[in-house]
Amino acid sequence: MTKRYPSEEQDRFMVRLPDGMREKIKAAAAAEDRTMNAEIVSRLKDSFKMDEQRQNYNGRLSFVGAAKRASRSTQPDEELSERVAKLEDAMNSLEPLEFFDDETGRRMLVLGKPITEAED
Repeated sequence: MTKRYPSEEQDRFMVRLPDGMREKIKAAAAAEDRTMNAEIVSRLKDSFKMDEQRQNYNGRLSFVGAAKRASRSTQPDEELSERVAKLEDAMNSLEPLEFFDDETGRRMLVLGKPITEAED
């Protein structure tokens, strides 16, 4: 009986790569001392993590905006206004998350910039 490796039991998926992409993946994998497959999986995981962080941030931002609008309603609630101000301060004190393109060094995405009135 032939020995089977765990990776042989995992899901497989064929992908067509645009010209030059294979070489980029190969170089990136070599720089990280891992296989091309491991490089692709790592980059996919990172992109899903970034999506999740973006969704979490956008959800918090939406909540703060809704709370600010509610605090400016026709019957302002002093306690609610104070809570919104504290929440805004807490959100603004968070360190921004910045993501850069490894190849070009260009900033691709920034999460956590200060909340302004224009974003309501």
